[in-house]
Amino acid sequence: MNDEIKKIAERFTILNHVPLGVCIIDRNYTVLFWNRVMEEWCGITASDITAHAITERFEHFTLPRYRSRLETIFEGGPPAIFSSQLHGDIFPSRLPNGEPRIQHTIVTAVPSENADGFYAIFAVTDITELTSRILDYRIMRDKALQEIEQRKRTEKEKENLITELKEALNKISTLSDMLPICASCKKIRDDQGYWQQVESYMSQYVQVSFSHSICPDCAKKLYPDFCGKPGSREKL
Repeated sequence: MNDEIKKIAERFTILNHVPLGVCIIDRNYTVLFWNRVMEEWCGITASDITAHAITERFEHFTLPRYRSRLETIFEGGPPAIFSSQLHGDIFPSRLPNGEPRIQHTIVTAVPSENADGFYAIFAVTDITELTSRILDYRIMRDKALQEIEQRKRTEKEKENLITELKEALNKISTLSDMLPICASCKKIRDDQGYWQQVESYMSQYVQVSFSHSICPDCAKKLYPDFCGKPGSREKL
């Protein structure tokens, strides 16, 4: 086993210089390679974890949802992707500020040293900053959409106000013209040719309401006996 680990360390030594976490295990789940980034992220040195079962440090590798996919890798199957949203962090670690590191992991099959099977090589990417940018973008997008909706509502309100003002101006224009009024009953003829009481016409175009009373002259004509009595009111 030690000879195999040495050969793998020499074979994959360049992976100590990539900005990714890299781990290699065999089908017995024994750790064969653990690069420097993994040492930094997980706080576990290569000498402490290589030649040991990965389940000693990360018990979740015993769960079926991980094992079923890794068994396919050991058979030389296609790469498997483990996202932090669906699978959590396969190799939990913390940022310097104490916040959890968000990871995206791709597992690929590589031929074993003896060419009698395949290893599983884990490439772990820190996507914490990318995820933060995506969240910021979503917040900005949602805010922009809210502003657009608010502008649409404002424009709609402005259009409605303009329409109301136009209608009011049209009514004022109608009242400013010469009104045809009956010389007898005093009804007013509208633009459609219908005759309306003065009260109805004014209420329609000016939006005013009327209260009824009787002027002194009419009161004398309609109620001469009452108006002629002493103490009767001149204004009703």
